[in-house]
Amino acid sequence: MVPYGLTSHIRTKQHTFAVYRVDGKELLFDNLADPYQQVNLAEDAAFDDLKTELQSMMEGKMDELGDTFEASTYYRENWVSEDRMIQATATQKDLKVG
Repeated sequence: MVPYGLTSHIRTKQHTFAVYRVDGKELLFDNLADPYQQVNLAEDAAFDDLKTELQSMMEGKMDELGDTFEASTYYRENWVSEDRMIQATATQKDLKVG
C-alpha cells in the first residue's frame, strides 16, 4: 500500500500513482485488479503512457494546492498541533480547531 506522508500521490477509481520523496521511486497500482496494491506496475513499459498521464494530473493538483512536496516533518511541524489535531491544510492555512 502507498505510504502516505512519504510520497506524493494521486488516485483515480482504477489506479494509484505515487512518487517517493526521498529517491523518486515510482509506484503504480491497478486498484480494481489489485486492491491490496501488491503488484507495482511502474516499471512495466506497457504502463508508461498511463504513468505520464497520472504524473501530469498529480503535478497539476499539487500546483493548484501549492503543494511543494516538502519533507513530512514540514507538515507535522506546520499543519498539526501537539495533540495531533490538524490545524491547517493546503487549502485552509488557518483551520480553526476546537
